[in-house]
Amino acid sequence: MSKSKIFPPEAALLLTFEDAGVLLACGALKVRRLVDEGVIPRVKIGSLARVARADIEAFVDAQRHRVPDLPPSPPLPPGKRGRGRPKKAGIKAGIRLKELGQIDIEELIDVAVAAGGAGQSK
Repeated sequence: MSKSKIFPPEAALLLTFEDAGVLLACGALKVRRLVDEGVIPRVKIGSLARVARADIEAFVDAQRHRVPDLPPSPPLPPGKRGRGRPKKAGIKAGIRLKELGQIDIEELIDVAVAAGGAGQSK
């Protein structure tokens, strides 16, 4: 914030776009855009454009209420992890199927090799 020799900047009623950006943890350009869009009111003093500290605080308070209360998510079916990407079935799944007698492992390796070398060992 600007350095004032008369009183601390926390007591300033009007702020430059730069000082308002510091309060909002954004840049002066973002504050200028918010002002140009009419989201934050501008105060003109001659040729100087400022924003009122009270308007900045009101803007922040209004942002707190924009997220609606969502109903809780329904429970996931048994066996579902609920986050991240699902694991891909690969050679390990084929081995498991082989153990169960549902697939020929040699056939699985041939399919994996044909698909791009996924089952090749060095």
